[in-house]
Amino acid sequence: MTEKIFRILLTVAALTLPQIIKTSAAAAQSISIGAMEKTPQMSPARKPAKKDRSSYDEEEFERRKPHLNPEQGKKALLSGEDIHGSYIPESASFTPDRDIFRKKETTGNINEDLSTPPHRTWRKANRIFTTLSFDTFSDDHLVLNFSIYESDYNIAVTKYGYRQMELDSLCSTFRSSLDDKDKTLQMSTKNPGMPFQLPEACLPKAQSFFAQRGMNLDPVSRTLSWDLPVIAQREKNNVRTLADDLRKKAAEHNYGKREIAGAVLSMVQSAISYEIPPIKTNTGRQFFNGLYTPVQTIVEGRGDCDTKSLLMAAVLSHWPSIRVIGIQVPEHYFLGIAVPVMNGDETLTYRGTKYVLTEPAGPARLPPGRIGGLSRKYINKDYKVQEFF
Repeated sequence: MTEKIFRILLTVAALTLPQIIKTSAAAAQSISIGAMEKTPQMSPARKPAKKDRSSYDEEEFERRKPHLNPEQGKKALLSGEDIHGSYIPESASFTPDRDIFRKKETTGNINEDLSTPPHRTWRKANRIFTTLSFDTFSDDHLVLNFSIYESDYNIAVTKYGYRQMELDSLCSTFRSSLDDKDKTLQMSTKNPGMPFQLPEACLPKAQSFFAQRGMNLDPVSRTLSWDLPVIAQREKNNVRTLADDLRKKAAEHNYGKREIAGAVLSMVQSAISYEIPPIKTNTGRQFFNGLYTPVQTIVEGRGDCDTKSLLMAAVLSHWPSIRVIGIQVPEHYFLGIAVPVMNGDETLTYRGTKYVLTEPAGPARLPPGRIGGLSRKYINKDYKVQEFF
């Protein structure tokens, strides 16, 4: 009986099990599909949001901080400013009052500005702008600004010098009346190889003409030379912006007369390169006899001994209490300035006033009271003095 019941149960199981499995599979499929149908629809793919720079943590900031300009600090890092441009060499020092970095020598003296070139000129809105960057002899770093209208600059340059056609026209009447060539005088200029001829009867008229152009024509020595004191006085107003800026800096540093003169001396030695000016203009039409005018020296950023001396005198003309003399020796020119004398100064007494000697030519950095060997060689025996003011 028991065996019979067991067989019946097996038969029933064999008949119903496939139906149960089929039903279970269908149910599972229904559940899976239902779950998928209930899943929210995915939004279209999009780029991940940029990382907010403000999310940099303090550890990251401290790690990068040594490579930043101290004045920029964390602000530069968070704003994404160029890190390379903010890098500071180990040998640099920061001076917040002037907002620049300057390189130090092993002695600790500042000698080079890493951010401002010694000389820079640019043009904008019909004006010419120039900056002159240099260190004074008291280790103050100065950046002086100069500006002039282009029209004024062109006038300041072209009103000096002369053209051959002007000389020909000036003395044409006298030449046409000459009966003897011996009456024609051979004149010489500062530069050998640039002589010119003038009828003797034309000398007074030629002297007046050259005087208007800032030059002296000596009928005895038959030489043509620049009248530097006259040009310095004429160009005083054209260098006013530079002198005014120096006046402000001098007040900030509490400069006296000697420090003011020393600052101008350092400027012409360091920020103005040494170069002998050309005899003619680029077009070859106008003769400048080897001299730049003060504004031309500032804008061009170069000049020789008499050119730099002229610029220095023109700037110092804005301080009436600082008297200046020019000292001409063979093939050289330098200045004497009436400022307080210090021990060891090389001086020259002229008409009862003691002048401290200076060497504007550079590029050697000789402070007030020190001159070069060539100047010292002639100062006691062969020199000429020009009074500026």
